[in-house]
Order: sequence, then structure tokens, then C-alpha cells
Amino acid sequence: MPVPRNLTGTLKSIAQSAFAASSHYDKYRPSFPPKPVQALLDGLKISGVYGAKVIDLGAGTGKFTEVLARRQEGYDIIAVEPHDDMRRELEQKKLVNVDVVKGYSTDMPVEEKSVDAVIASQSPGIYCISATIVDSDQSISSRFADESTLQEVHRVLRPKQYLGMIWNIEDYNAPREWNPTTSYEAKLKEIIWSLSDTENRFRHNKWREVFERQGEKSADASDVAERRLFTYPLEETSVPFVANLPKDDVWNRMRSLSHIANSTAEEQERIRDRVYEALNDKDAVNKDGLVSIHGKTYVAWTQAI
Repeated sequence: MPVPRNLTGTLKSIAQSAFAASSHYDKYRPSFPPKPVQALLDGLKISGVYGAKVIDLGAGTGKFTEVLARRQEGYDIIAVEPHDDMRRELEQKKLVNVDVVKGYSTDMPVEEKSVDAVIASQSPGIYCISATIVDSDQSISSRFADESTLQEVHRVLRPKQYLGMIWNIEDYNAPREWNPTTSYEAKLKEIIWSLSDTENRFRHNKWREVFERQGEKSADASDVAERRLFTYPLEETSVPFVANLPKDDVWNRMRSLSHIANSTAEEQERIRDRVYEALNDKDAVNKDGLVSIHGKTYVAWTQAI
């Protein structure tokens, strides 16, 4: 069982409101395809390891927790999630071998050197898991925004074990340099990039920086080696996917994105109109009346030093 700790973190109001509709998030966010999941578990060296102890960090409503819980390895899973509504949504699923706990990326109620892997899915997200949240008029740091998160992950990992990350990245929510598969997805991407959003997300390509920065401030090379907690460069791979959805489900998936979910009703209506205009593109709907949404499931992992 996870050990109780003095969890001092709180979620700032923007994060709480963004994920208040947790059931909507759970319904419309996609699960994770088998092939990239297998690649991640292979990279973490826990595929086929029966009873391995795994932390699902920032588990949310349990989209990735469910994937882990279905595995034949019978993983002993600790789902760490700071958001009360999301945690309740996950608890209601009553997943086997899953202990759902309140925690933050910098403060997990988990014993030192006790787990075989830590996995964060759809990270970084708008709701920060760090133990100290900035004021509501400032930018929220991402899940891996500072080295204190890496220190906490390193603390709970057994020696030489792994931290893994996995994201479903639709073409419309991808980095600028990724080319959308279709013209209508290019229009959707322009909508996403045009919206006011001060938070760091996968598409901003900032998530690697904390790994790059390890030990950066020290002038003493030996000290740098001591302070570097995880191997770098990261191991990375990706697998393409396509989801065929009704137009309404495309919009519902898009509005589950936190910076849209946190918009006012009037703002959401304007965004919705732009989305449906893009989906009225002559090439958007296939013969079955569905919209093909393309993307990649992106996977990365690193070993504790």
C-alpha cells in the first residue's frame, strides 16, 4: 500500500474548472492502441514481468490505467491523481489491482525505491501535478516543468528502473512542424493554434527541456554527473493511428482539451462554429458519413541513473 505523506499541493482554479466535467473527458478521449503500448512496456522492461509495481502518474479518469489493468502481467498499479473529480471517476471503475491515491508529481504517497516503473500519459497537461501550484494569473508549470518532479520520480523508482511517457497526438493538436494528413485537419490545427493558451503542451515541444537541463547550473562536471537523474537523449518512437468519428464526436473530443473546456460558453460556441466549418470541407466526410481523424501515439522513456 502507498504510504501516507503530507500532500501540500493544491490545484489552481483554472485546472479544477477545466476538468470538472470528468465524465465528458472520459467518454470522448481515446484509449491507447496496443502496438505503442507494447513498445513502451518493452522499453520500460516490464513487459512479461508478472506483478511489477507501476505508478500511473496523473492517471486522470484512468484511460491508461485501464490499459495497464487489462494486461496479463497482473501489474500492481498505483494510480496517482490530484484532481478530485477525475479520481472519483477512476475509482468508480473498480479496476483490479489498482490503488487510486491523491498525489502530485513532486509529492507521491509512495515508499522510496519501491516501484518498477512510472508512466505518465498525455503529459504534460494543464492540471499541474506539482506540489506547489502557481497563482491563477500565472502560467501553470507542466507535469515535467522542473527538476523537482524528476527528483520525486527518481525517489520512488527502484535503482536503474524507468520513467515512461505516452501521448495520443491528433494531427490537429500536433507541433507546428508536423504536417496534417488532410486539408480539413490542417484547418482544425489552425483553430487550435489560434486559441489563447499560455500552458506548455506536447505540441509546444517543451516537454524534453527538463531532461536536457539536468545538472545545467553546475560548473563542476562531477557535480553535473551526480545531479543528472535520468538518461538523455530519451528513447522515442511513434505509431500512426486513424479514428473514424461522427462530426459531433470530433467536436466533443476537441472540446475535452482543457484550454477549450475552460473557455466561456460564448467562446466555445465560436470555436464550435469554426470546427464545424472545417468539417464541412468536401473531403472531410467519408462514404459512411464519418470523419477520419489522423494522428500518432508517441512514446518516450528514460532510465534512472
